[in-house]
Amino acid sequence: MRNRKPINTMPDDFAIATETPDARNRNVLFLIIGALIVAVGVLGYNLYQTKKEPEGLQINVGPNGLKIQNK
Repeated sequence: MRNRKPINTMPDDFAIATETPDARNRNVLFLIIGALIVAVGVLGYNLYQTKKEPEGLQINVGPNGLKIQNK
């Protein structure tokens, strides 16, 4: 009688396979929030790179003539 399985238990893989719609919606929401955080980070880094002053030698030609700066 020790080898008998209780009648009222579900199989182990059945509990893993079933997921409530609320849990799926929550997972999708977390995925969307994560993607938005990554997108904001990438856009912020790109904005930082474009606003940053270039390093090295800078040559400007304008109405006041030639201007050379070492940065």
